[in-house]
Amino acid sequence: MPLSPSHNVILGPDGRSGKIVKTVKGFCTWCSDKVPKRRSTWCSNLCYAKYNNTQPSVLRTKVEARDQAVCQLCRMDCYDMREAMLERAEDHSYEETARWLTDDLGLPTTPEAVKHMLVNRRTVYDIDHIAAVSECSSWRKIFDLKNLRTLCHWCHAKDTAEIAARRAERNRVEKAAAAAAAAAE
Repeated sequence: MPLSPSHNVILGPDGRSGKIVKTVKGFCTWCSDKVPKRRSTWCSNLCYAKYNNTQPSVLRTKVEARDQAVCQLCRMDCYDMREAMLERAEDHSYEETARWLTDDLGLPTTPEAVKHMLVNRRTVYDIDHIAAVSECSSWRKIFDLKNLRTLCHWCHAKDTAEIAARRAERNRVEKAAAAAAAAAE
């Protein structure tokens, strides 16, 4: 799916980023206008900015600055939560930290998940699409900052499960309708 007027930038295979598929020397990768002297890929800062806004790392940085790592559903300060988890894990263990999160705070988790959040990731939050990528009617909405929000790990898991359930129901209904149509023939 082309993202740019030039068709040189397309929706990447992940469905969440812009990918440059070709560049033509002397022409803007975004709009195909002639590139001025001393420039090589983009005719203007505006075209570069339009491309840049299709990059997940850029969007993530903008959402992080806007939301300040506060979950937009439960209002948890995810920076404070990560610090509390780190302190707890240092004093105790991943198992004890998971038990504390699950029993005392009502945030179901496992010791493996706690270790993953503290060791492999730098955050306990995710940047989420309000209108799921699988449900977006336009690529522009995928990259729209108004369609992105910060969710804590637990709200994101719940939201993702709801989306998966909706998709499964939609697929079930479509299969039933196709079977009914085939039987009617």
